Amino acid sequence: MKVSEINVKEKIYNEIYDQVTNGKITSKDIITERALTEIYHVSKSPVREALLALCNDGILRSIPRVGYQIVPVSFQNVMNLIQLRCDIEICGFRRSFEKITPDNILELKHIASKCHEILEKRERDDCDFAANSWKINYEFHSYLYSLSGNGFALNILEKLIRQSATYIAQYFITDWGRDAAIRGAWHEKLIEAIEEKDLDKACTILMNDICSVKTQISALYQQEI
Repeated sequence: MKVSEINVKEKIYNEIYDQVTNGKITSKDIITERALTEIYHVSKSPVREALLALCNDGILRSIPRVGYQIVPVSFQNVMNLIQLRCDIEICGFRRSFEKITPDNILELKHIASKCHEILEKRERDDCDFAANSWKINYEFHSYLYSLSGNGFALNILEKLIRQSATYIAQYFITDWGRDAAIRGAWHEKLIEAIEEKDLDKACTILMNDICSVKTQISALYQQEI
């Protein structure tokens, strides 16, 4: 593809992803190449590439002669995915803990501060708030794991986080937005534990941050983890 088509592909990918995470596109909706070419006034090539990338990331699935749809996911699969995230992130964090520098901590604080910014700007009915909140959460966890130096595992983790966003959105998109302040607090506590050089405390906070959503979803649907 040409550079311009790659940029369009990324734009389409990101906008569809955001619409999934903020609930504008639901599991009942059908997305078609024709509709997207008309919306973006582009050829089918970048549209198809964007849709295929979303399929490769486990966010959409292709339905022959129909279009594309959000991948349906069971309650248990959401739980398993979140647990896998926890296992990968805790392991990487333990490896990188002693190598975290003051500059790394400053960057973590910078990312965490964005949560306060969107909370201050949030309007009561801001339908994009959940998506923006998730972007900050993604950036924080992605950067934290990048400190382990394992680029291959980081790519896997980032894909898991993107899947988590869309899967969680199917269960409690409204509550996710409401709890942005709570997640911001977890990030701040984690940074404090890192500054205190308390590995066990930091790991416990990181685990609670990632897995707290399991308890929330379970409570909403009255199911046991």
